[in-house]
Parts: sequence; C-alpha cells; structure tokens
Amino acid sequence: MLANRCAAAALAAFLPMLAAAQSGAPPVPPDSSQIIRAVEVRRLNVFSPTEATSFLTRLANSLHRTTRASVVNRELLFATGAAYDSARVAETERNLRSVGVFRRVHIDSIRTDSGLTARVTTADGWTTRPDFRFGSTGSSVYYTVALEELNFLGTATQVALRYRKNPDRTILLGSFRQARMFRGNVGLSLQYADLSDGTIA
Repeated sequence: MLANRCAAAALAAFLPMLAAAQSGAPPVPPDSSQIIRAVEVRRLNVFSPTEATSFLTRLANSLHRTTRASVVNRELLFATGAAYDSARVAETERNLRSVGVFRRVHIDSIRTDSGLTARVTTADGWTTRPDFRFGSTGSSVYYTVALEELNFLGTATQVALRYRKNPDRTILLGSFRQARMFRGNVGLSLQYADLSDGTIA
C-alpha cells in the first residue's frame, strides 16, 4: 500500500512536467525553499524528560523500551530531497497513530542553516497490560492470569501470555503478532495453546 501511494505521488508530480515538455514550454523547477533537506525523528519515552521528575515516572521509563526509529521511519511518506507536502505530512501522522503504540504524534517543519527540516516527534504510550480475573461457581474456582505487551522491545510487535484455569480444563496460551514483518507490508500472526486435553497452533 505504501509503495502504491508513493508511486501515485511520483506519477502526479511527473505528469505536469511531461505535459510541459510536450507543449515545448520548459518545466517549472520546484521551489528550492520547500525542498526537505533533512528529516529529524525525535522519539520520546512514556514520559518526556520534563515529565519524568518523580520516582514512578522514571521507573516507568526504565521499564519501557522506546519505540525504535525504524518503526517510525517505515511509516513516513516523505524523504530528504522531496518537496514538503502538507497532505503527505497529515497522512503520515495518521499512519503513525494507527500503529497503536504512541500517545502523541506531531510533525512540523523548521528552518535551519542547511534548509528545511521535517521534524517528526513521537511520544510512546504505556503498552504493557497485565490482567487477572478470579471467580467461583459452587465449589469450583476459575481464574485467568495474563500479560500483554503491544510494543515488544520497541518494535510495535504484540506478544501475550495467558494462563486460564476452568473447572474442566487449564489453558496456557501464547500469541505473537507483527503487522509489518516482511517488506513493510506483510504481517505475521502466531498463536499456540497448550490445553490440559490437547494443543492448538
């Protein structure tokens, strides 16, 4: 999908130059002041340096792995040398939010000595989710203990481990899901369940 969008954008930029060449008029060069000279990616942990002022906030940051730059870069629809396009910037922000691991995403442009810089800022959300459930029916007790991580090692990979005990069986369930495992478009989802009366994979 990303490759298709980039190809369509490139075609849209090329068609006016082709039409100008056929008409004999020289192509209009892009405005050099709008060319992206650098892309800066700023990745913030769950709490930014100004927010991590207490023991608990610093502990949360130390337990959480900041999302890797490669996860952010694969969602960008612009690059160094391209013209700054606000529509692409807005779509890139939507792409990053759809990853589901950021609490805040913001893209802006700044002027530096070398020219226009596109600055991408992401702030991670807390992605570790423990779960414990307990109940009883008559003399039977059932419970579930689970731990789910939506951003394993900062790779936007979902992993989960669950143990469930019911009156009639016990279940140990493990799952893995990476939406962009191969070439940024093909995902992988795995699940394995070890039951007291069999297995499921």
